[in-house]
Amino acid sequence: MALNSKTKAVLLGPLSKNNPVIVQVLGICSALAVTSKLEPSLVMA
Repeated sequence: MALNSKTKAVLLGPLSKNNPVIVQVLGICSALAVTSKLEPSLVMA
């Protein structure tokens, strides 16, 4: 069964673009990456 683009958008939209939790977690990742040592910052990058 082939899915058209509208069906894909309806099914996959809430998993990426329309998910406020994921957007907020990705936004705070850069704030959590602040560290005083070089090695952990390279690992987090």
